[in-house]
Amino acid sequence: MTQYQLAIGVSGVGSTEVFNANLGMARTQTVSNLPANGGTIYVRLGSLIGTWVFTDYTYTAVSGLVKAAMLSPTPGYTIGTPSVTFTWSAGDGT
Repeated sequence: MTQYQLAIGVSGVGSTEVFNANLGMARTQTVSNLPANGGTIYVRLGSLIGTWVFTDYTYTAVSGLVKAAMLSPTPGYTIGTPSVTFTWSAGDGT
């Protein structure tokens, strides 16, 4: 059984200022107090599979209004039919 670790920070890859915990076998975690300053949020997900291995992710913290974003088809998807339904998230506007 795999165990997981989640580290979230703002100062660089592997940083932990926002959150850092061994989550056991849980595969979901709500994290509060994320910054909203337009900066980068660094997330490191660890998996214990004999030894700890890590994958790093980056996200951009929202600053101000949020523009709409394409949900499907996912960016980079190869469109192979003449008809496709496009779906996007709501944006914050005035």
